[in-house]
Amino acid sequence: MSDHSSRPLSAYLKEAVVIVVSILLAFGVDAWWDGRDQAERRDALLAALAADLATSEQLLDAGSALHTDVLEAAARWLRLARSGDDPATHALVADSLVSGMQWAIVTRPPDETVRAALENGDLSLLENPELLAALAGWQSAIRYLNDTETAGVDQWYTDFSPYLRRQGLPVADLVWHDQYLPEEYPIEPRHTEVYRLLPDTEWESLVQARWYIYEDARFLENLARTELELIRNILREELGPAFEASYRPRSGWFAEVVADGPAGH
Repeated sequence: MSDHSSRPLSAYLKEAVVIVVSILLAFGVDAWWDGRDQAERRDALLAALAADLATSEQLLDAGSALHTDVLEAAARWLRLARSGDDPATHALVADSLVSGMQWAIVTRPPDETVRAALENGDLSLLENPELLAALAGWQSAIRYLNDTETAGVDQWYTDFSPYLRRQGLPVADLVWHDQYLPEEYPIEPRHTEVYRLLPDTEWESLVQARWYIYEDARFLENLARTELELIRNILREELGPAFEASYRPRSGWFAEVVADGPAGH
């Protein structure tokens, strides 16, 4: 039987220190590994947000072009309706303008990254309160924009298209002619006689309502862009040099979302 009493106190202290240091090192390694894992997850989340943002910007650009087409077509129709000209002299451009007012898009940016981060708790990795606030503002702006764009689509189906049919005007025969071409441009008219609606005050009120819808959409689109720009600046700062490589639209998303075409078809 060994005599423990012969061991000096310093030996026990050394053993205790070794044990404590070993435990601390183990905890330190675990903490370092957890921290490394969290940092990688955070960077992956930021990169995914950057890709979503680039895709969203592309979608906003597409929506903006269509909003502008509808606004300009509606505004030009209203000018012609109030000009006092013989409606028949604007037969070709009337087809073009009504065709231009068909276009509609509902902007649906990708949101899988944020939804997945909410579900698995990774959103807590974004410790930047300014980024979290900007993401909330972005989602709110997009929701209001979606509602307004949906109102534009609904108006075509519930008001515009039925009214044209009640007047005996074949919606399917409306063809796109460039609004900016002179009326004498050599394109054969389809003879839909949409020009007969130029003095129609009820139709004019529908066109005016459409103009207001898409003016609201343009305002909300600009609001969404403000939030998008704020998020982009924060991500650029958070990701550093990796931002440029991450800020690229997701392939295939754009074509799938905007493939719907005119609202009336």
